[in-house]
Amino acid sequence: MPAFRLPVRLVTRLLIHGRSMEPTFSDGQRVWASPLPYWFSAPARGDVVAVWVPPEATQLVLKRIVGLPGEGVSWTGNAITIDGALLDEPYAHVPPSVPGDEPAECRLARDHYFIAGDHRLASRDSRHYGPVARRMIYGKVLGVPRSDPARSCADRARPACPNTSRSA
Repeated sequence: MPAFRLPVRLVTRLLIHGRSMEPTFSDGQRVWASPLPYWFSAPARGDVVAVWVPPEATQLVLKRIVGLPGEGVSWTGNAITIDGALLDEPYAHVPPSVPGDEPAECRLARDHYFIAGDHRLASRDSRHYGPVARRMIYGKVLGVPRSDPARSCADRARPACPNTSRSA
């Protein structure tokens, strides 16, 4: 019987480094991420994903998808609008913009996504390095492992996470 080998890991455990996804995930937490959900459907707005960060693409970080292919995304400071409508983000820590914040905008190309951290002041994301190509998204964050000592009761219902690294 021939052996069958999958070319990718179905699930990867990641360790969060940093505060960019607070209050959803905290520094030191571990999460599970998998490419499997995106084998059957495209990433959706609100999904928390593990993404290879441009330009060097040597580190996986956790961010939330806020803009989808073909949409017009604009931002002033920490507030993001999609095709002219302010994005409702109950999960995010979005302090008000300050005078002097320069507005910026882009139209997302086919297969490109706009990603942002939930804690905008602590996040480097598409506002800094631009939209990310679909091929740079490793997979969807599935949750926090039961054995994670940093996991709290409130975390069990939360979907997202910040900067991460691979862990055994």
